Amino acid sequence: MRTEQSLPQQSTHTGKWSAVFITWGGLPGSEFVMNQVTSAAVFATDDEAREGGLRALDVLEKTGVYPNMCEVF
Repeated sequence: MRTEQSLPQQSTHTGKWSAVFITWGGLPGSEFVMNQVTSAAVFATDDEAREGGLRALDVLEKTGVYPNMCEVF
């Protein structure tokens, strides 16, 4: 199982950006998407969403859980 950051998504309502993550399961060569997680649209730019996503992946790796993704993390 592995989790990677995907492309940020922009809200059509607020114009703010969300960090997006995809978790893959299975063996290499036959992996499948286990889940997709999207934060709240809390970032002003796509670059900020990418940077926040990297921080979230660090937290996920160290603790096994995502940070609170309803606020800037």
